Amino acid sequence: MADSALIEQIQSRMQTAEQDELYVAIENNIPSLQKDAVVQAAALKLPSPKEIGEAFYVRFLRPAVEEGICTRAGFCQHRKLYDTAAKLTGLVADQVTEAIGKMHGFPPGSGKAAAIIVETSAAILKEGLNKICDCKA
Repeated sequence: MADSALIEQIQSRMQTAEQDELYVAIENNIPSLQKDAVVQAAALKLPSPKEIGEAFYVRFLRPAVEEGICTRAGFCQHRKLYDTAAKLTGLVADQVTEAIGKMHGFPPGSGKAAAIIVETSAAILKEGLNKICDCKA
């Protein structure tokens, strides 16, 4: 489970940053190998930092986190378990940490990995787990 300092950091970032800011922050912390893969996929136009971060989030981070939260953790069926902001943030942080750990080029415990965990968790929470997991009312 994510520690309280990480949970506070994610919640603060979620409340203060716009979605585009989170994408730029993700781009700032992507290792060059992953950044190159996103830029090469952009065809003719060199993308902006926001576009690189958003593409990385949409193509790599979000699907991995969605698998963990929606499928393995069964978020829609177990929403009542996450009845506080801290529990919800902890679930997201744990799944983002696992997803980041599986990606190449992210040394465990590195500053860049920690920053991406905060920014991605904030982006996921801003988007909303009910929407991401397509939970029915």
